[in-house]
Amino acid sequence: MKVKKKGFTLIELIAVMFIGTILGSLIISLYLSSNRMLVTSSTESILQDEGRIVLDAIENDLKVAKKDTIKKLPSGDFGVTFQDSSGKIFSYVADLSNKKLSKTKDNPGVEIATPTTNLEAFELSKVDNQYKLKIKLKKGEVEEEFISMITPRNSQGSL
Repeated sequence: MKVKKKGFTLIELIAVMFIGTILGSLIISLYLSSNRMLVTSSTESILQDEGRIVLDAIENDLKVAKKDTIKKLPSGDFGVTFQDSSGKIFSYVADLSNKKLSKTKDNPGVEIATPTTNLEAFELSKVDNQYKLKIKLKKGEVEEEFISMITPRNSQGSL
């Protein structure tokens, strides 16, 4: 009589290990790519919120600034200075080396707010009686650019 042995052959074990390795690597790959997409979309959302807040703050300040007080910062610096209705001088100063945008009050400028620490670029130009504000925020590999046209409520300013 022939006795039947119970168990698996070496070839069956190798085949199962090979299939298990392939399935495991696919699952890990899927997990890592979905995690990367989640981090990227979360970072995009944060930068979009931050950009909206920064633009709203600058727009509101420039809309109510006194006539002819909106000016670019001196050459070499990025930002804008303006005078509010009470005569106080404010500035938004872009420190591109530290990726920081600060709002300062008076001269030389006491920092009163830091709307962002992810600043990549800051541009302000005058187009007719409007100001074109362009900022770029970057965090890691994610970059967001924002452009706004601002019309001061007081007829016009100078740049």
